[in-house]
Amino acid sequence: MENRINQVFQTESGKYLVLNQAIYHGKTYFLAAGVNDNLTDINGILAVLQVEEENGKETVSVVKDQKLLTLLLKYLQKEVNV
Repeated sequence: MENRINQVFQTESGKYLVLNQAIYHGKTYFLAAGVNDNLTDINGILAVLQVEEENGKETVSVVKDQKLLTLLLKYLQKEVNV
């Protein structure tokens, strides 16, 4: 897994700075903080992002499944002191 911590990703709901990452069932997930368009401020939104590859192109989306979020946050929050 490539280290993506401190990288910024664009999703349909905004831009996010990666704070931590994990792999679960072969998929990559990030704990990320929302940032403004200029990448100068964190906007107070935390999200778990999922990376998927479709037709050779990588897409990143916000995880919304509550059971999956609960499970992933147990691992992703261990290393982050926000």
